[in-house]
Amino acid sequence: MEGRSRLKRIVLATMLNVKFLSDNSLYHGKTGATLFLLASAEYFPSLKLDKFSKETLQQISQGLSALINSGKQTDLPLDFAGGLSGIAWAIQHVAAHGFLDIDADKTLREFDDLILSGFYLGNGISDMSLKSGCAGIGKYFLVRYINTQDSQLKKQYLNAIIKLVEDMHYWLERNNAHEPSKFSLKATTNKLDVIAFLCSLKNNFFSSNKFNELIEACLDNCRPFILSLDSKCLQGNSTYLMVLDNISKTLACDWQAGELPMELTNDPADVALTHSLSHALHGGTSEIAEYYQAVYRRYGDKRFNDRYQECIFDMLRDIDEDNGLGGFKTLPATGIASLGLYSGACGIGFSLLNFVEPGSDRSWHSALHA
Repeated sequence: MEGRSRLKRIVLATMLNVKFLSDNSLYHGKTGATLFLLASAEYFPSLKLDKFSKETLQQISQGLSALINSGKQTDLPLDFAGGLSGIAWAIQHVAAHGFLDIDADKTLREFDDLILSGFYLGNGISDMSLKSGCAGIGKYFLVRYINTQDSQLKKQYLNAIIKLVEDMHYWLERNNAHEPSKFSLKATTNKLDVIAFLCSLKNNFFSSNKFNELIEACLDNCRPFILSLDSKCLQGNSTYLMVLDNISKTLACDWQAGELPMELTNDPADVALTHSLSHALHGGTSEIAEYYQAVYRRYGDKRFNDRYQECIFDMLRDIDEDNGLGGFKTLPATGIASLGLYSGACGIGFSLLNFVEPGSDRSWHSALHA
């Protein structure tokens, strides 16, 4: 009951304040907040969160479509975290998983044209990462390829995915040939995002043997890199430890267990993750909680669940009805002061969903990799 009452406060705060957000993005704005409300709908049926969320998503898509049609689309970024591909991915995600009755092909028509043309022109793609680069754009391409009912559009997205993998293959070969002598967390996380995207392609059926061979060639290029990884090089970064865990599930079928890093096959409980002053889903206690729960579900070791519970109770202890958005204290410098999915109350709310209903799997991590 304690967790449910806190969760409801975050839900109510989000419903009251989401319309005032000027940012429409997935990680920081209205779209991410709406995904949180949809994930919470089953817990609070009297609030009619599904209806509220559908109206909000329609307002976002209609507003952006009008802006695109006005000829001002040059102002719209394409990246996954803060731009069109993340917003469009979220709309397709809720349609594909039956959360809302939305005609995604109709809703995303203008998005498709702009994102595809922007990709071929190289607009707004700054690196290989999920948040701001090719892996994020590719995530949208894949979900549209899988779900669109338009055969012509499906072909366009397949061609875009093939082009993207060819670019990744070239980047991986060049990166391997010029491996920096000093460890770089940014370079490592970029490569992990690429590998995670390639694994998501490997898990989907493609009829072209040539394309499947290209995916395998990319993953083979990554083999030395994956074998060199350990928890210290990721500096306790729970996001990328979860990415590693997902990668290992895909590669374990093809690689011998002894070939995978110890953290992926032996005892991830030894990975030390320190609690942060922030409870945010990005770099804070919420993210750490999601990591511990993900590996608990995989390995069944009670220690992971105990650590997950510790993280949740740390957050619950910091909730104060009279201070902070959604009942969360605004901690110095790194505190929660927004609704945003990655740095605000909605991300914290996501981490509470499975705590309130232990048998469910409504985490942000599971939504992102569905």
